[in-house]
Amino acid sequence: MTMHQAVSLMPCLHTFCGGCFSDWMDRSKECPTCREPVTEVKKNSLINSLIENYLSLNPQLKRSKEELETIEKRNKFKNEVVKIE
Repeated sequence: MTMHQAVSLMPCLHTFCGGCFSDWMDRSKECPTCREPVTEVKKNSLINSLIENYLSLNPQLKRSKEELETIEKRNKFKNEVVKIE
């Protein structure tokens, strides 16, 4: 599946689906990949643009409208930058 509403974690720069990482944040304030403490979560415009272009060339890989709505509701990262305390 393709990532949706990509966010990058600071300082490690690992990138995840915003909704998926929002779910993870309910359990841990560490990066799921490297376990580094997360200080900020930033929208990743570059990755989002690449995914959008990729899906325009491969529309069969797009998620359903219902699935996208569900993921978007789970995504807690609506601002460009969210500080984690």
